[in-house]
Amino acid sequence: MTDHRQVHPRRAAISGAFALAATLAIVLLVGTFGAQVTAEERGGLTTSANSGVFVGTNDQGQFQLALEDAVQQAAAAAGCCDIRISYKVLDTTGQYGGFLFLDDINVRILAEW
Repeated sequence: MTDHRQVHPRRAAISGAFALAATLAIVLLVGTFGAQVTAEERGGLTTSANSGVFVGTNDQGQFQLALEDAVQQAAAAAGCCDIRISYKVLDTTGQYGGFLFLDDINVRILAEW
């Protein structure tokens, strides 16, 4: 059975604006988190084959869960089941509120193993 309901122009405009905003947010996040890590940000951690920058996220605004996500990504990149990972939190970003009821947090770490 075919649904012949028409989409209201205002709803279509809001959907289009949301899609554009989401695309821009992703582009900005990739640009921000893909940046090189400065010597000051490293704070004693080296950048070698056994290190990397990882971004953890949580869509409920919980810093600890976002941090755990980033550390788990580093552990997976290390490729070993029993390894010690040192890390430094480089920055934290997020979004809260708005008509989308956002509560996102991103934690970027530099990790080495």
